[in-house]
Amino acid sequence: MTKGYRNSPELNKVSFSDGGWFRTGDIGLITEDGKSYVKGNSADVVKRGTVKIVFRSVETEISSFPCVKEAVVVAVPDQCLLEEICAKRSCKKCVGIS
Repeated sequence: MTKGYRNSPELNKVSFSDGGWFRTGDIGLITEDGKSYVKGNSADVVKRGTVKIVFRSVETEISSFPCVKEAVVVAVPDQCLLEEICAKRSCKKCVGIS
């Protein structure tokens, strides 16, 4: 039992499935050969004003540039928009690109 859920039937109903599994928000899949993969989390969304932006889509776009090795996106607080996107990337060594 989790302390915060004791004596809280409404919170329990939202947080646990009918089978008793805790809803973590993780999104994943199980392959035919039984391997499981976590693809992300339903909370991995930036709420920028009235628009919801999935982290992964921005990371994928940034990573599509030839000299970008990897990218990561997080939400940062914003007084006007609620949240803003903050992206960080690491670069590959590219020849002939300035």
